Amino acid sequence: MALAHSDRYVWCWSEHTGYLAAQLNHEAVRGAGPNPFLASMTNQTFNTDRERVTSLAEDFSTDPLQRGWYFDFDILEVGRRFDPQLSVPIFFRESVPYFWSCRERAVRIQGVWLTGEKGDTIAGFGKQRRRYVHPICIAGSTTNFQAALDFSIKSFGPSPGNPMVLGLFHSSCPVDRQSFTLRISSVKDSILSLSDDNAVWQSKSTSRLQVDRTYRMLLNYNASKRRLLATVSDVEHGLQICQLDGDIPENVAAFQFDEIGVALSDLGASVPPSATGYTYRLEQVRLKISRE
Repeated sequence: MALAHSDRYVWCWSEHTGYLAAQLNHEAVRGAGPNPFLASMTNQTFNTDRERVTSLAEDFSTDPLQRGWYFDFDILEVGRRFDPQLSVPIFFRESVPYFWSCRERAVRIQGVWLTGEKGDTIAGFGKQRRRYVHPICIAGSTTNFQAALDFSIKSFGPSPGNPMVLGLFHSSCPVDRQSFTLRISSVKDSILSLSDDNAVWQSKSTSRLQVDRTYRMLLNYNASKRRLLATVSDVEHGLQICQLDGDIPENVAAFQFDEIGVALSDLGASVPPSATGYTYRLEQVRLKISRE
């Protein structure tokens, strides 16, 4: 609440040092689930040295915000909603573009980030880092790693200029650097992309995507051979959508990732005219990192 009246930051003190954990437990007991803002803040700042993992098996059967997943946010840019019982606006839970669904056992992603006092204004590029991720130990050009991300698309939305993005990222880089991602701009435009700081290696689409189908993004990297095999295919029917297979080009020399998950595009694309944008679900995530 103090931040609602602050230009930049506020020093807060409390004799109850377990406030965040207590608040998360309180909201979970009420059946509301953890407050996403508090949970994300807790997962990033109260580190236990166990957050960065070498293996991950996530089926989203329970809320991932209770197991180290997080999104980061500008506290002055989150959507707020006025509560007549309070003297200041409060965080608007529905303004977060990432929402865990107990019924669907998945994280729903909406292609816009809402802000403003009523949570109905589309946030522009650069106002948020726009990711929902789990931290991992470094997976890069000198380590073997395998990963799988299952997802299904509910709507492609009105604007191909704001692609769906999922895969591996580096926490200090934009989505087009130090990343291995699948980018879906339209029903017929999906690209696998490996990037370091200087170059990019991309696939081409071979088949069209469809709504309400579960797809699996698979990747397997062998460090000693510098060889990558990555595919996107329909889980039920086996139809391959795109593939990146072969020895990694020499100009893509040094890549490393420390996050796995999804992201809203941060490449300065145009804002969709609709407040719904695209929608899809992240259903499962698997990861294993090993040294030679």
